[in-house]
Amino acid sequence: MNLDGGASVGLAHQGQILWPPGRNLTNVLVVYDREYPDPAQLKQSWERFQKGSRPAPDKSVFFD
Repeated sequence: MNLDGGASVGLAHQGQILWPPGRNLTNVLVVYDREYPDPAQLKQSWERFQKGSRPAPDKSVFFD
């Protein structure tokens, strides 16, 4: 992930996009805090990922 401040930069806060990125993003950094906690579904998904649950890629998309 490159944090160079180029076309990859975007900023959203409280559901509003304050600075739209100049291109589609494949990775993002998301910060949650006590006032704005992470959604339960996201937390459950992260816990499954940490335990080794990984989605299988669609081979028709990634492998021609």
